[in-house]
Amino acid sequence: MANLRERSSPWKTCILDHLGAWDEDGEALLTGPDLVQQTTEKVKLIQDRLKASQSRQKSYADKRRKPLEFAVGDHVFLRVTPTTGVERALRAKKLSPKKYVPDPSHVLEVEDIQVREDLSMEVQPVRVNENQTKWRNGRNVRLVKVVWDERTSDSNWEVADEMRSSYPHLFTEENEFTLEDALERNENTDAAP
Repeated sequence: MANLRERSSPWKTCILDHLGAWDEDGEALLTGPDLVQQTTEKVKLIQDRLKASQSRQKSYADKRRKPLEFAVGDHVFLRVTPTTGVERALRAKKLSPKKYVPDPSHVLEVEDIQVREDLSMEVQPVRVNENQTKWRNGRNVRLVKVVWDERTSDSNWEVADEMRSSYPHLFTEENEFTLEDALERNENTDAAP
């Protein structure tokens, strides 16, 4: 038993010392004031051993700790804690509730969306905003800027001939253009500073 005490940790030693006060049947050998006195002595012994263990660990940590010195121009990494605020008791509020102010513009209208059997949908263009001519593959190609969604202003440039064949209702007389108009418009934008 003594050999085990020499090789074991303070916790095991405390447990072995405490087990000595009990019979093999599990019944206490002492009763009354003697039991209280022996229990307080054991608690005091445990506290002393914990203090010794803590001071030993502190001395190990203190040996590794070095004072930090920085010079001007040194790169330093700072640890930033992910907190939204600190309460009076210095407890971090990481999951603090966010405030929401209701606004009628946040309400989205429910739209009837046509979905295919494979759960895909075809987005229809809304209108043609602009047009221009680009030099691609050795020839002039007419492009139109097509708006796909009014709310988000989602738009992109598409080839005019392909869009005219797929969506002829977008090309009315007022947004119709000729190749000469587009070339003239491009020359004006290129010449502008």
